[in-house]
Amino acid sequence: MGNKETKIEKFIKQLNPKGLYDTTLDDIKRYNRADTVNMSEEEMNRFRHIAGPAILTSNYYPAGLTRTLGYIKETKDLFQGRGIEDIKYDLKNNEIGINIGLKFPNNSNKALYDYVFNNHIAPLRQKGNDTNGK
Repeated sequence: MGNKETKIEKFIKQLNPKGLYDTTLDDIKRYNRADTVNMSEEEMNRFRHIAGPAILTSNYYPAGLTRTLGYIKETKDLFQGRGIEDIKYDLKNNEIGINIGLKFPNNSNKALYDYVFNNHIAPLRQKGNDTNGK
């Protein structure tokens, strides 16, 4: 998912939040390669919930809309049987991502991913902590 898109391409993506979400998730999965960051499932969960909202806020939507989309997604997850603690954890990480997106507007996906990994995954890994925070 490149950031060198025209204003029309960006506008079309903004009109389809579900499609943009799916494309962003695919891009995040490509970042987590065995020859680079190689995140565990727990690390990847945290990374996804920080990096996704960072991308959406930095490049596509105002913070309030990114937050609302996150609430909608997590509400859907709640009705599909996910636990309330998991959802609270996901929303907390979404908020971290939104703040990163606000701090680094119009940034490339790669730069945002590197920032999230280096500041929110790697430090916990080095300490030997459970990065899931539960």
